Amino acid sequence: MQKILLFLLLLAAIYYWRKLLVSDKKKTRPTESSSPTQQPASRIETMLPCAHCGVLVPQSEGTTVASHFYCSQEHARLGPASHS
Repeated sequence: MQKILLFLLLLAAIYYWRKLLVSDKKKTRPTESSSPTQQPASRIETMLPCAHCGVLVPQSEGTTVASHFYCSQEHARLGPASHS
């Protein structure tokens, strides 16, 4: 019985020690308003369908030829798909 109580006391000590560490990390973490120079994690970008295959691609990753948007140089070379 004494070993069980000692074990439970050890578990409680570990629990409170970890809880204390987590609360200390929250206090030292910088807030969003304190760092105005921080850049946004992601940028919203327009997705366009490829004129050849129809796959949606971010506009910055594709290419435009003769007012048609393509996902790659190869598809731009092949031209728009002819859907029958």
